[in-house]
Amino acid sequence: MKLLTRLTLWLARKQGLAIVSPERLASGSDAVERGIRWDAFYREQGGLADMIAGLRKTYFESASAVGHRDNDKLYEFAVADRMARELEREVIQIIVSGKATVDRQRQAERDEAARILRAI
Repeated sequence: MKLLTRLTLWLARKQGLAIVSPERLASGSDAVERGIRWDAFYREQGGLADMIAGLRKTYFESASAVGHRDNDKLYEFAVADRMARELEREVIQIIVSGKATVDRQRQAERDEAARILRAI
């Protein structure tokens, strides 16, 4: 199981969220559609960005409450924060991939239009 899937399931359980049915997840593999869906979920109020920021804040507050002598607990919170950052990077990568695909499609259309105009 991929790290992103495991972390997403863990975050969902930790936040008390219900898991989405597989039928809703299988809504297409187009990079543009996927990027738009993830961007909407990431940026909505109370969405993924807010959830990750809340988790990171909780990790830092918990780490500061532990004290500087308990290295094992500090390491656990540091790893948890790193996992949250990795999840955020993966989501942003999906969003950027969708936007880059749109940009490539637009550039290809412009190139084709310029080629047609030169041929006239």
